[in-house]
Amino acid sequence: KQIMAASLMSLGFAKDSMKENPAVAVETIENVRDYIREAIQELRRLSHQLAPSADTNLPLAEKIRMLADNMNSAKSLDIHINVDDFDEPLHNDIQLAFYRILQEQLSNILKYAKATIAEIIIERADKNVMLTIRDNGKGFDTSVKKDGIGLENIKRRVNVIGGEAKIISSPGKGCSVVLKVPFGKDN
Repeated sequence: KQIMAASLMSLGFAKDSMKENPAVAVETIENVRDYIREAIQELRRLSHQLAPSADTNLPLAEKIRMLADNMNSAKSLDIHINVDDFDEPLHNDIQLAFYRILQEQLSNILKYAKATIAEIIIERADKNVMLTIRDNGKGFDTSVKKDGIGLENIKRRVNVIGGEAKIISSPGKGCSVVLKVPFGKDN
């Protein structure tokens, strides 16, 4: 967004400079071209993060590992992943929702939590599948802090697939996001 705004302002400056100082205008246009290249690279990076792994044949645990490695490229977080083996695979809608929720919460952890460890657990509990995302970060008081956009998005996504979300946190004690979703597609 900022790159594109800078490009627009620079193009306006180049247009104004065209008659009186064409060399400055040309240099400004070259800079805009560089800004646009940078924006394209950033869009590519973001689109790769947003799109789940194209190889839908990969096991969910592998998709999660790839996501975690991609988002944690600076290795600032020690991420532990534990995904139960299921007799039957999770429905694609559940896998996609979990993937998007993990993106959202890992982003929250990396940006705000000041955590050193995160844990991702997917397990079956009776007729439900549970996703727990836990960190050892700074936490927050859930009675005071309203959910931000990220946590609201998580709740919305889990509601769409018929599940429920619980956010457990307190200052200095990290945060746990616990999701419970019916296992089968028709539940």
